Amino acid sequence: MAPTFSRASLLISALVAVLLTACSVVQNKVEIQYFVLNPAVDSLLEGVDYEKTKALAVELGPVEIPNYLNRPHVVTRQGESSLHFQDNYQWAGYLRENISRVLSRNLAQNLGISQVRILPGTRLPDADYRIEVDIETFEPDATGAVYLSVQWWVFELDDDVPSISKTTHLRSEALEVVSYPNMVNAMSHTLGLFSQELARGLVALEMEIPRQAIP
Repeated sequence: MAPTFSRASLLISALVAVLLTACSVVQNKVEIQYFVLNPAVDSLLEGVDYEKTKALAVELGPVEIPNYLNRPHVVTRQGESSLHFQDNYQWAGYLRENISRVLSRNLAQNLGISQVRILPGTRLPDADYRIEVDIETFEPDATGAVYLSVQWWVFELDDDVPSISKTTHLRSEALEVVSYPNMVNAMSHTLGLFSQELARGLVALEMEIPRQAIP
């Protein structure tokens, strides 16, 4: 005779199946950590006459990043042509906007000015310089060392021909303890070094260009 099942037995079996599925989902749920890049601390430049630079009006943008970085994940490089994306380590916002804000804050500190206007956005009516940035690589490797390769240009006033056109390559040291928080801190530090190079370029231009005294 074929076995028979009561309604209660079927309900209990269904409930057990649901509970097992729920436990499996909870166990497989990924806990996401979110990160942001931060401006450098105490980033004044040595040998700069801040009485001359404090009146500068500077615009920054556009700041471009490669498509493979334009994603929520913190990207790491595992080899010359291999990238790694891990779901539980992500940026707390858009990376390109975060980079723009950090560069803007760093530059303002480097030059001793109140702000650097980020583009696209409302233009400064009396901007002295505009900086364009095109990042080609910006990620840590398996040792935690950060690689930053970036092209950048400085334009004066409304001039379409850049006064500075340069490519910068930076590499931080390998980390003693490789972790995502430490790698993100290293990325912030590397952006700080790049910001200083941008600021030195502006300072060099400012020293070359005689400014008319404002009555």
